[in-house]
Amino acid sequence: MKKEASREKRLKNPPDKGNVILLELKKNLKRDPEKLLKKADEAIRHFAKKADLQKLFESLHTRGSLKMRSGNYRSALEDFRKARDISESLGIKISEASSLNLMGNAYLYMSMPEKALECYISALKLYDVLKEKRAQSVIYLNMGNIDWFEGNYERAEENYTKGAKLSRGRDKKNNALCLIGIGNIRLKTGLTDKALEYYRKAAETADTTDYSTIAMIMNNIGEAYRRKKQWDKSLESLYCSYDTLKKAKTALHRAETLCTIGDVFIETGEYSSALKYIKKSLSIAEKIKSLSLKMDVYLSLSVLHEKSGNAKSAVKFFMKYIEIKEKLYEKKKKEKLSEMEMKFRVEKNDLVLDVLRQKNRELTSVNERLKETLGQLKVLNGLIPICAWCKRIRNDRGYWEKLEKYIEEHSLAKTVNIMCPDCAEKKEKEKNR
Repeated sequence: MKKEASREKRLKNPPDKGNVILLELKKNLKRDPEKLLKKADEAIRHFAKKADLQKLFESLHTRGSLKMRSGNYRSALEDFRKARDISESLGIKISEASSLNLMGNAYLYMSMPEKALECYISALKLYDVLKEKRAQSVIYLNMGNIDWFEGNYERAEENYTKGAKLSRGRDKKNNALCLIGIGNIRLKTGLTDKALEYYRKAAETADTTDYSTIAMIMNNIGEAYRRKKQWDKSLESLYCSYDTLKKAKTALHRAETLCTIGDVFIETGEYSSALKYIKKSLSIAEKIKSLSLKMDVYLSLSVLHEKSGNAKSAVKFFMKYIEIKEKLYEKKKKEKLSEMEMKFRVEKNDLVLDVLRQKNRELTSVNERLKETLGQLKVLNGLIPICAWCKRIRNDRGYWEKLEKYIEEHSLAKTVNIMCPDCAEKKEKEKNR
């Protein structure tokens, strides 16, 4: 009976079409983004028509995230910017900060770290006011990553440390990633033991079901032991990383780990084992069509054959390595030119938008002052009923008032009692009688 009543209620009050689409999108975000984009477009049109700004904000975020997964970063940036403008107009600071963070991510993928940092810093200020420590830690991690890739290790460590402190007890994944970042800096600067210390801390704090993060930690531990030439410990960690990556179902990282295992076996002189793992890595690289991975594998095969005394094969694989490297260089060159062109267009658009936004603020301010001034104005208009004999005026409530009182109540004018020349002359004649 309850189910029947519930079904009847749903039929009488069907759920909002846009809400249904938005809920479906959020549940299936990890599926094929191209198919979901059409639904996101539909949700945006629906909420724009209804003028539901909060739901429109959510839909723009969702569509932007789908575009990011498709690699359409510039278009995603536009969606995040529109969402930021909506949240700003609604005065919802946390939503504005979220949009700024996503804008920063889009700029980062577009190889525009300066613009990304601008967005991250703006988001950080808002999160600081709102006391959103978990969200602040994510921003510090992103800023640390930018500094890491730009080679500014001191500032990167400072940001990772702040992120680790804020995420402790609040966000296991972010805390682990910040600790990994600090470990990577230690490894890069030759402090291998310190790096291992941070990697172990990251392993302790990471969620046991977060396979990708655990695999990353174990892979880094394996690399640290490799640099210390502790081959058994290195292989143990790398095997653990590989087994974890099977659960995470990430083929690229699995192949990279297999190649690293092969490299360790090359250094220990176990060439048959090295060849076995490197071939497995090459098989995955060909399957997923990863040129950069194939390039690394060919270099490892070249080193392997050189060390085992097979000069001909060593040269053959080295030439394949060079061939792919040149292809990637040409591809990178074209991408860089395209990025620079895009950067110029985006910065130009940003400048225009900033000018328009400033003009809009100025016009809004002028409009508000104008409304305030108009509100103070009182103007007499229309037909005014006035007595032909006593000159009193009938007001809106039906009462008869003196002319002076009516004028003062219905305008900004003030009356002053004086005598006109005609009345003065008349009064003088009456006085002399």
